[in-house]
Amino acid sequence: MNRDDIAKRLPHGPGMVLLDRVVAWSADRIVCGADSHRAAANPLRTARGLSPLAGIEYAGQAIALHAALASGGPLAGGVFAAIRDVRWQPADLSAAGGELIVEGEQLARSPAAATYRFRVRLGEREVLSGTALVAFRK
Repeated sequence: MNRDDIAKRLPHGPGMVLLDRVVAWSADRIVCGADSHRAAANPLRTARGLSPLAGIEYAGQAIALHAALASGGPLAGGVFAAIRDVRWQPADLSAAGGELIVEGEQLARSPAAATYRFRVRLGEREVLSGTALVAFRK
């Protein structure tokens, strides 16, 4: 699945779609790849670069994509109701070479919400991880 396929399933505008490909997905897990962390036009980039905390948005997009794929179509949207246990390593993601890998693992789901564990890596180096509770819009 490429960027165009991903954009059809996310409620984001074209400039805000950050994921470039789906590497793998199953009923309870998704792995995505992105190159947009190096783009000068990245909407999350500041004059100081791209914070590893921007990985929360990358994770949110992977989670939204997983929910759409698991349900068989695009969702009306969702919001983070809570983000917990966030751990990050200092880094300027925009200066990093290589692909950004974004993983989401669904831990629990109801029609109204889901809990995911997420992880963002540059190669083998983990730069961000945490747990998110996502509330789905009706």
